[in-house]
Amino acid sequence: MNQSKRRLISFWTGIVGTIFMLAFFVIIGRFVYIAQGKEIDHHNLLQLGEKQWSQYKVVDEKRGTIYSSNGRILAEDVPAYTLYAILNPKSDNYVKNKQKTAEKLAPILGMKVSDILQRLNKNVYQVEFGAKGKMLSYKTKQAIDQLKLPGIGYITESKRYYPNQSSAAYTLGFTQMNSENNQQKGVFGIEQSLDNFLTEKDGSVRYYRSLTGVPIPDEKQKMTKSVPGKNVYLTLNSRIQTVLDQTMSSVQEKYKPENIIGIVADPKTGKILAMSSYPTFNPNKRDIKQFSNAPIELPYEPGSVMKTFTVASAIDAGVYNGSATYPSGDYKTDGGTIHDWRRQGWGTITFDQGFELSSNVGMAVLTDKYLGTDKLRDYLHKFGFMQKQALIFLASAQALSIGAGDWINWRLHLDKPQHSQRCRSCRRRLQLRTTGK
Repeated sequence: MNQSKRRLISFWTGIVGTIFMLAFFVIIGRFVYIAQGKEIDHHNLLQLGEKQWSQYKVVDEKRGTIYSSNGRILAEDVPAYTLYAILNPKSDNYVKNKQKTAEKLAPILGMKVSDILQRLNKNVYQVEFGAKGKMLSYKTKQAIDQLKLPGIGYITESKRYYPNQSSAAYTLGFTQMNSENNQQKGVFGIEQSLDNFLTEKDGSVRYYRSLTGVPIPDEKQKMTKSVPGKNVYLTLNSRIQTVLDQTMSSVQEKYKPENIIGIVADPKTGKILAMSSYPTFNPNKRDIKQFSNAPIELPYEPGSVMKTFTVASAIDAGVYNGSATYPSGDYKTDGGTIHDWRRQGWGTITFDQGFELSSNVGMAVLTDKYLGTDKLRDYLHKFGFMQKQALIFLASAQALSIGAGDWINWRLHLDKPQHSQRCRSCRRRLQLRTTGK
């Protein structure tokens, strides 16, 4: 009986031993397989380990600053803050009184108490407050800090700020956040057309850490150097721009026009010293309604300023005699009659006097009898008219050009001379546009 029992024990001992040996070899085999293949269920163990133990931080850089010609900042990056609340009681600092927190934050963020409570009652470690809690100014942050609410914190970022508010808004444009790389991208005006120069390149730091987040000593950090955006200096002069804005504001208040265009240029160099249009907008608020920069995108009849180019063309062609006379008032052609802005004219006057008085008839006679319409067209091309301008803005209206065929088809004796002088009524509108220092 004992011998039989011993045999049975030996049998089961062998079975159990065999099972343990098989399990051991399976475990060893699995270990060797993992060690050689470094992969489990199609997951790369090295990548998983590196992700778990490594820390990656983005080094935020600044977008380039836009300056006026006299050194004033027109657009810059300033600190901005995203508000968050820690809800987990295991944290050293968490929201203890959700009702009080919601009631205190609501008027500052411009949110309903119920909407904030809905966020604070979520079963998560941490929450943010949506669009209302993003890109907060330092002033707003100070107001929240004074409440001394537990569990409230900030993620420091940057946002674009335009210190002169609506001044030269259509010229400067604005930016918006690119969700793909969390960087600002120019979407209008100078911000858009020079976006490649203004855009910064964020850097990064990667290092290994312990489970508690402490960097592991003697581990080499992998750093990618950040590169700030390039600064841009415009020809705009902030003092002249302010005067232009004030003038246009007064005109807007007094006459209530639908649109106003104002440009101040240096007549010697062509530099744009100030440029505005009404109605305008505030790029800090993005309250734009009209997505077009009227001074460069809308066609505009130049008016009596064209008389300057007509006389200049005649002088260069050697056909201008300022002392020669003509009868002012009206000039009859086969296509109709051209009138001076002063219908009765000034009697017989010289071409010099006619130019000074902005005589439509004088310019028509000068073009029709002396210079010639075809030659005037050639001169206008040399002056750069009817050509696309090399503006740094992305959008600009095409010139209302006159092709050779159009000139042939025009009514010879009326429309072509009129093109050389246009109407006196346009002159007043143009003065603001052509004044320089």
